Amino acid sequence: MKETILFNQKFISATTTEILEFVENELIDSNKAKIISAINVYLITLCYQKKEISDFYNHCDIVTVDGRPLVYISKLFSKYSFPEMVGGPNLWTNLLDRGSKKNRTFYFIGSTEETLIRAILNIKKLFDNINIVGSHHGYFEINGIICSEVVDEIKRLKPDFIFIGTSSPKKEYFAEILKTNIDSGIIVLIGGAFDLFAGEKKIGNELTSKLCLDWLLRLLQEPQRLGWRYLRSNTIFILMLINELFKRIKYFLIK
Repeated sequence: MKETILFNQKFISATTTEILEFVENELIDSNKAKIISAINVYLITLCYQKKEISDFYNHCDIVTVDGRPLVYISKLFSKYSFPEMVGGPNLWTNLLDRGSKKNRTFYFIGSTEETLIRAILNIKKLFDNINIVGSHHGYFEINGIICSEVVDEIKRLKPDFIFIGTSSPKKEYFAEILKTNIDSGIIVLIGGAFDLFAGEKKIGNELTSKLCLDWLLRLLQEPQRLGWRYLRSNTIFILMLINELFKRIKYFLIK
């Protein structure tokens, strides 16, 4: 697997199969906690705005690409372009599938209590014999009492995988706290995945993905929550893209 840089963020340029093999062969039995994450367009802009978030992702053990726009853009700007979109539901479901077949243990954090229960029921239907040792909703304050209780429970249960399904930047802050307080386990940042597993939200198909329209489907499902966020992040991303293009043009003119 090769490391590549895009918009000053480190990524692993690899296929889904290569990532899964690396997790199984190199990370799962490590005596240290590891973090697997994926960056999409919104997170690229968040990294641009918040140095601590940028630093977090640049120090993760695996960062994959989530979003077709970044796959396309990498072919122009990166030394090693992305062979495919690895992050997102494709990676999560493969980790769940492989883990259920190898009797790996899972702990889930995120969403509301009701949504999480529905998500777990559906996950158990999808993946036979999956071993979910614990779960907790995502509505707690970072550095609060409940946060400490969740960390203590994970330390006691020692799950192989901890899926964190909260919004940014909360999931990044919590993942950092968790990594420094547990001895082992793979922390996987999954964003709003539990809403998908619960059947409360829908994801796009291959066509919407290729056309870079998955964000529009999410916007239509949550216009009040995502409207301003997408307007802001998409505008910032376009400006970042223009700036990168000018830098490349200037480089070639000078050269």
